[in-house]
Formats: sequence, C-alpha cells, structure tokens
Amino acid sequence: MIKRAFMSRLTTMARSRSTPPSDIYLDTDANRTTGFRGGANNFPIGADYLLQGSALYRYTGSTGTEWSWSSVGIVTWSVGQQCRRVLIPTGVAG
Repeated sequence: MIKRAFMSRLTTMARSRSTPPSDIYLDTDANRTTGFRGGANNFPIGADYLLQGSALYRYTGSTGTEWSWSSVGIVTWSVGQQCRRVLIPTGVAG
C-alpha cells in the first residue's frame, strides 16, 4: 500500500519478516511505460524507484528492461509487530 500523507512524505508499509524487506519497486506515476518493467519485460508496473534495504534508487534506464539505477538517498524504516513502514520525503522521490 502506498499513500501520500500531508504532502511531505511518501509512506509505504510491507508485511515482511526481514528488517527491512529487500527490493521494493515503486511506480510513483502509475505509468508502466516510464519505469523499469523487469529484465524480461514481465513486471505489471513501470518502477520509477527501487528500495533496497534503506537505500533508495531512481530508475535511469531508457528501455524499461535494462538494469540502470542511480542513488537518491537513504530512507528511514520503523518496525511494528506485523509490518515494516518506510518514510520517504517527497523531495527525494518526486
């Protein structure tokens, strides 16, 4: 689940046993043609951002299938009993 809260941060929650979960793809513009669609073009989304642990990356590829990302910053995770929550400042993730 992804939502905008107070227009100052992007919040996502993930059910996961790892802290933080690995490889979360974010399609922030809801447009499959503008982001990473998987190496075999098999993702149902166009991921504009990738969370790997606490590192946030922006997709920089041009084909949608090439693995090309640039670092945009570090995010903060909080841990609950059954889920993990990450806060991403909207200035970092468009």
